[in-house]
Amino acid sequence: MRKMDNRKKRCRLTACCSVLVRRYTVMVVLVPLLVLLYWVHSVEHSWSLRLLATLPSHLSRAAPVQSRDNLNKEDIGQFLVDTPSCRIPNADAFDAALRPFINPPEPLDCRNGPPPLTYSDLDSVHLITERLHLYGDSPPEVIISCCTHDISWFNSSVGVPPDLMSSGEQNIYLSAQCRPLTDRYTPETSGGVEVLCSKNGTLIYRNYHQFVPLLPDLEAVSLQRPAHAVMPSVLIFMFDSLSRLQFHRWFPRSRRLLYDEMDAFELGGLNKHGDNTWPNMLQMLTGMGQAELEALCAPNPRNDPLDNCPFIWREFKRAGYRTAMAEDCPDIGMFDYMKAGFIHQPTDYYNRPAALMAFRYIAHNVVLNTHLCDGTRPSYESTFTFAEHLATRLADRPYWGYVVQNAFSHDYFNMPYHLDEPFYRLLKLLLSTGALENTVLVTMGDHGLRWGAERETFVGGLEERLPLVSLYFPPWLRRRYPVAFANLRTNQRRLTTFRDLHRTMLDLLTPEVSLGGVGTEPAPANESAVSLFRPISVDRHCDHVFVPQHYCTCLESQQISAKDEAALHAAHTVVRTVNAELREAAQCAQLELAQVLSARISWPPNADLANGVNALEQLVTVQIETRPGDARFEATVLGNRSELVLGGAVSRLNSYGQLRRCVADHRLEKFCYCRDDTTAASATAAAGGTRPSATGTP
Repeated sequence: MRKMDNRKKRCRLTACCSVLVRRYTVMVVLVPLLVLLYWVHSVEHSWSLRLLATLPSHLSRAAPVQSRDNLNKEDIGQFLVDTPSCRIPNADAFDAALRPFINPPEPLDCRNGPPPLTYSDLDSVHLITERLHLYGDSPPEVIISCCTHDISWFNSSVGVPPDLMSSGEQNIYLSAQCRPLTDRYTPETSGGVEVLCSKNGTLIYRNYHQFVPLLPDLEAVSLQRPAHAVMPSVLIFMFDSLSRLQFHRWFPRSRRLLYDEMDAFELGGLNKHGDNTWPNMLQMLTGMGQAELEALCAPNPRNDPLDNCPFIWREFKRAGYRTAMAEDCPDIGMFDYMKAGFIHQPTDYYNRPAALMAFRYIAHNVVLNTHLCDGTRPSYESTFTFAEHLATRLADRPYWGYVVQNAFSHDYFNMPYHLDEPFYRLLKLLLSTGALENTVLVTMGDHGLRWGAERETFVGGLEERLPLVSLYFPPWLRRRYPVAFANLRTNQRRLTTFRDLHRTMLDLLTPEVSLGGVGTEPAPANESAVSLFRPISVDRHCDHVFVPQHYCTCLESQQISAKDEAALHAAHTVVRTVNAELREAAQCAQLELAQVLSARISWPPNADLANGVNALEQLVTVQIETRPGDARFEATVLGNRSELVLGGAVSRLNSYGQLRRCVADHRLEKFCYCRDDTTAASATAAAGGTRPSATGTP
């Protein structure tokens, strides 16, 4: 009996052990399998989510946006535009080739002394008397006194009034009297105020503040918005060098706000026209190309003022709108860099006088072409505050405004990181206060980043040609014209240009006719400027809209060897063409081909490839390096072996900075290597190889 009991116990023990072994085996096999399946799922998901999980929390918010009007990879597939004549790839903002360059910058620190003595709100400059002791105020032995000058633009043939004095900058004047500031000062008509504080007669503090006051003379001649009137305002935020992918990469909070909450439209197929700001923004602001504008009103923009050119704000002004313009970096402003600019103030509100004074006296933390700080403030605050005051002050009045942000997006791949949070806060503020109830908001770039190692990648070159354009419209306007906005939704996935955006803004001046009367019949493919409220033809291609082949993103392409005969022919064509231009400047050295860095051969989407790509007429894009100077260029070459020509401008991909100091011609500065430059090698090394260094800009 005892043996039987022992056998039963052993059997039960064996059974229990068997169950435990089976359970353990299942766990050993199943848990790793589940982990593996989860990892595989993660691999199949967007790279951006995996990458951002390792970045700071500011970037980890950049999850894909689910919105019917935003163009996301998971929403639209392989192409942003997929028509018979145009196929624009839908590249990943966190493409593998770009990952090594995605590094959020260090926090920005603009502190350069004690905290500021003044601040401003919508109406006034305020003195913070509690901080005077930080600057050494200790009455009666040491007394700090402050005063204010109004800053204004003045131009007249009859002379300068006695109540104004020159600032040292052309057309910019200060009020002759410096008014004592003991509490606050409210300017009546000035858009800028200078604050000066002295300690026993020695200047110890200066600051600059910008305003958008209601101007009595302007109010007398401008329209008020009647109740229920269809008269939307237009507010444009232009971030220099901001591509669509840069916005997706670095503006996660702003992007979600625009597309999830505000239901903004994004133009996935907007292709730039030219190399830099000037040719691209001319298209939007005038509807013209550079040659057309020069023939009409400014044959030599370097010497000829731009006052008589047909900029779009003049159309809005004639319609009774108030007009405004602001830039954060006046030294490289679109209308003034290597240009004559304006003799008369171009818009009703213009921040250039105050911005120039701030740049001269309190700008610091200079990085390449731009300054990051105005006194103790980040330099973006000047334009964002101007925009806030403009939208708030004129919320119930029709206006057209153009606000340009250069400093944090112009030069470096990662610097837009700093802009997301303040831009998000500004948009939330304007939404919460109702300042956008009657306003069309355009958030845009002029092109992508044009230089640096990131630009030399295929995705970097693609996004450089595809600037951000996002359009927000008040909900009541969309409800009123459903056909027009259905067309706009379709046009998000068509080839579009800045000329189309110009035509769209003009339509907002006559919405009952232009939006209310629109149909669904596509515009002719060869119509170069089509309002986005009209259907754009699926047959439209780059030739129809004056986009040179070098900038055209509609083409299909494949990489070829840098040693391919077609690549070498194209490279030598680029060098010969550049040298032909350099013959105008004897002080510039002739260039030689050092090496072909990369090459791609391209063809239209509807091309007959039956005989193979190499049987086509050559359309070759090459990246090359030349000597002396180690310059890197990119260009597209067209034609057959007997006759090769450039298909557009030549892009400079790396720094030139001081290497071109002997030439003042904007066309030649990116090519020129000064013959007498004995410090070229050290200058290039100091610029960090492919990193930019005070490159030519607009």
